[in-house]
Amino acid sequence: MAVWSSSDVNDTKSFEDIIFTYASIKGGQHHYRVKFSAFVTGFSDNFTQAWSTTSVYGKQDSIETYQGTRRMIDLSWDVPSNGPKQGWGNMVKLETLIKMLYPMYDVQSTRINAATINKPPLLRLKFANLIKNHKGEGLLGHVNGFTFNPSMEHGMYNTNNTRQKAIGIPNFGLIPKVYSMRCQFTVLHEQDLGFKSSDNRFFNSIGDGESGFPYGFTGKRAEVVAVNKGTTVSPPSTGVTTGQEKKITGG
Repeated sequence: MAVWSSSDVNDTKSFEDIIFTYASIKGGQHHYRVKFSAFVTGFSDNFTQAWSTTSVYGKQDSIETYQGTRRMIDLSWDVPSNGPKQGWGNMVKLETLIKMLYPMYDVQSTRINAATINKPPLLRLKFANLIKNHKGEGLLGHVNGFTFNPSMEHGMYNTNNTRQKAIGIPNFGLIPKVYSMRCQFTVLHEQDLGFKSSDNRFFNSIGDGESGFPYGFTGKRAEVVAVNKGTTVSPPSTGVTTGQEKKITGG
């Protein structure tokens, strides 16, 4: 089932939206920020470790050396519209997002080929608590690209047709009523992760807490102990008595 927000216009429930920001530009300028109402159709968060393998003569097992941990998010979502005007707005978002695939340049002259790359096209991606950094902002990273797939099943608006003209927008021609998007987002970590050998805690712990990485559920180290031992956390209310709960759980 898709996760969705009720409105695409002035939506105050920003935590339900997919938000892309061009990370090379500071100051929060909204024309370098694209927000999609979150009709999410697919989400996977992939953590992979990299190890180098060295074979040694006479030794059964190779020597395994840790290289790093990589995080890649696979995200897909649908972008529907309720008419040509909203469809036009969705296409503006799409075009802005595609422009974010290109880097920032220093332009020394107005002549062709007189520009040099200043910054790579890094993005920030945010979706609720599932895609965010330790500050509650979007994750920093980059994409390999975006897949744009208009739904031919739902058809198109044709603003060149007199019956489908929309007040307030030019006659562009075909506008998809619904289109699907997909991207693979490679995360660039902005915080130290792992354990500190000095006190056997995760990096970025606050007091007795943990870092809350990656989704913000872990608050205190005691909670980690409790949920694994099952001793200090009360079970959720089920509407039945304690004796009945024991029967249900086989206790």
